[in-house]
Amino acid sequence: MNKGARSSDAFTIVEMLVSISIFTIITSLVLTNYPKFSEHFALERTAQEVAQSFREAKTLSLAVTVTATELAVGTKTGYGVHFEQNSKNYLIFSDIYPDIPNKIFDVNSDRIDSSYNIQADATVTGFCAGNDCILNSTFQMMDIVFTRPEPAITFFAGDSGAMLEQNEQNISIFITNGKGETKRVVVWKSGQISVK
Repeated sequence: MNKGARSSDAFTIVEMLVSISIFTIITSLVLTNYPKFSEHFALERTAQEVAQSFREAKTLSLAVTVTATELAVGTKTGYGVHFEQNSKNYLIFSDIYPDIPNKIFDVNSDRIDSSYNIQADATVTGFCAGNDCILNSTFQMMDIVFTRPEPAITFFAGDSGAMLEQNEQNISIFITNGKGETKRVVVWKSGQISVK
């Protein structure tokens, strides 16, 4: 039997050491970047969850049956999402106000349907209105309300609160993680919702 032919079928110790070295280098690169990747992924997931909350409020405003109060008063209940700046919580609410929906969240009269906690190392850091907007820290809160039957969308923002101008076609909610990375959830009056 030819000794040279037999040794070419097996790994040499040098080939094995080179393979292990390459594997070790790749593994160490992945593990050193894992925390950054994990934080970025958590921020993306959080922004998608916020966008999904808008879709849930929109669906509720389309799917809920008319209540006796709505029939008597002649108004339609809206469903909205309420945010506060620098908060890790937000909620979906029924805009029922005492008798007539006022298209904002009223702590003492509106019904809270769902409350959400942002699990990741992220917070809602601000809001803005318009296409080319930047983070605006003057607004302390933001309500986005979907009113039946269309659903018509109303944006309400501010410290004491002020209905945003009717010509504003979209608003943005900024979510920032501990590393300073920011995602923006955009809601258009047409009902489109996206994450940027």
